[in-house]
Amino acid sequence: MESGVVCIEAGGPEPGVGCAGRGIITAFDLLKEDIFQSVDPDYRILDVLGDVVCGGFAIPMRSDYSDAIVIVTSGEFMSLYAANNILRGVKALGGDTERVLGIVANLRGLEGERAILERFAELVDIPIISVIPRSGEINDCEKENSPILEMFPESGIADSIEAIADRIERASKGEQRLYRACPVADDELETMVRGQIIEADRKKTRKSCSRSGKHIETCCAAGAVDIGYYVDGMDILLHSPRSCAYIFSSFHDRMYSNDAGLRTFRICPSGEAMHCTEITDSNSIFGGAEILRGKLEEMASRGSTDIMVITTCMAGIIGDDVANICRSFESTHPSVTVVPVLCDGNVRGDMGEGLYMASVAMLRYVDMSVEPSPDHVNILGMSFMKLSYRKKMDALKGLLGLFGLKINCMFIGGCTLEDIRNLRKGSVNLIMSNVRMARDLAEEVRRIAGIDYLDSPAPIGYAGTVEWIRRLASLTGTESRIQHTLFQLESKYSEIIGRYRPILKDKRVAIHCNAPADISWAVDTILDLGMHIDQISFDQSQGKRPRSYCVGDHGLEVLFPCTDVEAKSRLMDDPPDLVISRSPVLKTLECSHMGLTDGFFALSGIEDLCRKISDEIILGGRSGWEVRP
Repeated sequence: MESGVVCIEAGGPEPGVGCAGRGIITAFDLLKEDIFQSVDPDYRILDVLGDVVCGGFAIPMRSDYSDAIVIVTSGEFMSLYAANNILRGVKALGGDTERVLGIVANLRGLEGERAILERFAELVDIPIISVIPRSGEINDCEKENSPILEMFPESGIADSIEAIADRIERASKGEQRLYRACPVADDELETMVRGQIIEADRKKTRKSCSRSGKHIETCCAAGAVDIGYYVDGMDILLHSPRSCAYIFSSFHDRMYSNDAGLRTFRICPSGEAMHCTEITDSNSIFGGAEILRGKLEEMASRGSTDIMVITTCMAGIIGDDVANICRSFESTHPSVTVVPVLCDGNVRGDMGEGLYMASVAMLRYVDMSVEPSPDHVNILGMSFMKLSYRKKMDALKGLLGLFGLKINCMFIGGCTLEDIRNLRKGSVNLIMSNVRMARDLAEEVRRIAGIDYLDSPAPIGYAGTVEWIRRLASLTGTESRIQHTLFQLESKYSEIIGRYRPILKDKRVAIHCNAPADISWAVDTILDLGMHIDQISFDQSQGKRPRSYCVGDHGLEVLFPCTDVEAKSRLMDDPPDLVISRSPVLKTLECSHMGLTDGFFALSGIEDLCRKISDEIILGGRSGWEVRP
């Protein structure tokens, strides 16, 4: 304390385990609550690592810990890359607030190094406030544990350090300007280091400092937990804080208590299947590997033979080698199978990604010695995990029954571990929806288990069902049954249309969708009912990938893009009998209204649509019809 300087060095986790960023957060909490209160210095100088790899390393740059930021960098590319990352961290923390004091050029003695640093300073619009040349005097001071200003007070390096101190003092008095952080793109940085000129328009774009990224709305770990629940015989171990287990278990307990017969697959109370390592803030610093091993031992001792280990955000931050821990545990417990699903909370993606990851992980149970049965199929995909599960599955079973086909395994939903072991008994896989996750899962099952799949989702509408039947018959070798099956299908369709057509014939309909979609099945049905379609319109999709629409081959005019306000204005003078739309704007028209769902499989969706149209027109129409089928 004789020099008037108090030095504090913060430790960290053991090498190779835990999270150093979390350690910095804990250290600064301690400094703020205790040490800074007992020591009241004139200046606080925080010397931190030269790269901002996470929020923990950015803690010293937060406004409640520091007033100004000095970036020390050499002219080497990786050093400049780290300096640019620091600017990104400052930007993320404070936006356009001016908090950067300047750049210190800590030269390594490279050819043209100073010129590179000057170009970087110009590019990020922050001045170089001091230049420290490479010198053996620094090494001499390190050997003697002596500051430069004491050992070599008359040196050029001492002058450079005093220049930094002068800037800091002036900034503390409000006499020195601070600068806002405006990092550059990586390709701009490379261009600058190579000495090439960056175009003016690119600089202008960079000055906006905009950021973009994928928006994750749900948790990847939550999707993996769903899969664990839907497999009878699988126990779940969350490598997570207790709060994650509470959220997941509360959600599934509510589903269990409100089941009311809507689902036929197994959802057990969370207390029967979910376990948690309950890692804490301390574990985030020093690692949670031992806690995970201990929990696996406890579950095995209580009779668990199949355990799905799911990682959440904190587990991912810690960096525990969960996959290796699970393999090691299996090697010492041959009667226990441990399936790691490394979701790391929402780091790996959203809930759909978690469903996919856990489903793929379960493929390790497939018995490759099982021979396919030509009259059995498997159901793949996640869309059946909805409240409409029973109605959809009844429709699908009825459709498959026309071929004499049976469902072997619903992978994954309402199946057991034994069902998964016998997955290869299904001669073909059927996907339930056209989403990317369902197709990716079908590809993985084909690669790992060798089972081909029908590259068409379960059909909706009459025309789609006819095409699906033909493709399925070709894939399963049941072409001889096509004519009989199509005859039954056509007879059923004609019966449905004939039941509702006398009521709905010549009624007028308008359809508006808030995003492009394939509604050809609904258009086909409405026209077969003898109804007139006055208008079909689609609005642009919001915040999603571009989508296309389909209304079938009927020569109908389609308005696209068309907002709900525009659609309403075209219908106001002569409203139709029925508007099919979910838009609240169109509901102000004086006519009947209903929404359009995706529909159910095969002809059940058609019958459902006919019934809803009939009900809406009868109950909400303008002419007081009283007859209904």
